[in-house]
Amino acid sequence: LSKVGFKAEFYNNKKLEGNPSLIRIDPAINFDWGEKAPAEGINNDNFSVRWTTVYKATNNTSMRFCMEGDDGYCISVNGKVLFSDWSDHATTSRECVLNVEKGKQYNVIVEYYDNTGDAKAKFAMYSLDKSKLKKYVSRVNNVVLCVGFNHVLEYEGGDRTFALPVSQVDLINDISSWNKNVVVVLNAGGGVDFTSWKDKVKAIMMAWYPGQEGGKALADLLSGKVAPSGKLPISIENRWEDNPTFNSYYIKKNSDQRRFQYAEGIFVGYRGYDRNGVKPLFPFGFGLSYTSFAYSNLKVTKLDVDRTRVEFDVKNNGKTAGAEVTQVYVGEVNPTVPRPRKELKGFDKVYLKKGETKHLSIELNADAFSYYNIDKHSFVMNNGDFCIMVGSSSENLPLKQIVTMSN
Repeated sequence: LSKVGFKAEFYNNKKLEGNPSLIRIDPAINFDWGEKAPAEGINNDNFSVRWTTVYKATNNTSMRFCMEGDDGYCISVNGKVLFSDWSDHATTSRECVLNVEKGKQYNVIVEYYDNTGDAKAKFAMYSLDKSKLKKYVSRVNNVVLCVGFNHVLEYEGGDRTFALPVSQVDLINDISSWNKNVVVVLNAGGGVDFTSWKDKVKAIMMAWYPGQEGGKALADLLSGKVAPSGKLPISIENRWEDNPTFNSYYIKKNSDQRRFQYAEGIFVGYRGYDRNGVKPLFPFGFGLSYTSFAYSNLKVTKLDVDRTRVEFDVKNNGKTAGAEVTQVYVGEVNPTVPRPRKELKGFDKVYLKKGETKHLSIELNADAFSYYNIDKHSFVMNNGDFCIMVGSSSENLPLKQIVTMSN
């Protein structure tokens, strides 16, 4: 390669076979061809490309290699595959980090093929000037670091990794070592692996995908204009292997397609964690605020066969106004069939000024105590004892009372 860029060899087949139909120098690999041919004389579909270049490291540093492609791609350096997604698929993205030595040459090969439909190939390799970043981060009082996934990494109809991209984890670890007041804002549609960095930052705000007004909402929350009051609608595990569905998710023989068995039945989410005896990192219903709340004075009253009233007090113990999502769970003490240890059956959101106490009342009907009987093909309620549990999450239920139900 005598010019700056990548030597590109285009083939009119998907396997990089035979003599290339076109050889040229591409200054960068940043192509979104859609359904058009990438160049004159090249097929619209069923073509492949091999890009090669030589990189000479100017410093001892970490290089990040990133690829986005529709369909297959493979990245190699000095004959070693860094990562690959060599299959027919919509746009996916991969990345990795490689430590390079000053003065050493690295032969980089980017291989790509298109099957049918849209064709896209985007590759980048770069190093982060950590000394410059450290200089700025070290002299500020607070850091808000936004990380997460995008439409390429997380989308409907495909799986993403449980871990954040490695470059983002490295960034969190670096910045939290340079500044002790770091808040991480996570944009994701579900749980991630927090274990390597959660204890290094002051707070984590789960933003999900908040939309175009999300920035304003986050600013109000981070500045203290509004106290956070959201609660997790899922449980987030320490490891993906801890998830109750882990063993039900498998790759079908002679295929790269994943299959799901739904073997957990009714034991989904927190119900599965209760059954397995595995504590999640962040349980269903969990969420912190700028204030704290105390629960007291639980009273359970049977009004009639179909109605049970659950009453309790919630007090704002902190120094700022806030809102709390109170949760009522029900569990049968001695079930005659396999049932979850507890199930969410009622909730209410209460707004409290600092020091304020409010009395709440949540009414449960017969459905809260029933299960589906497969023999009778209907929901039934057993006579016997049930435990009513009240609190702020599926793992924090300070109020409990037994109530006896009878038809």
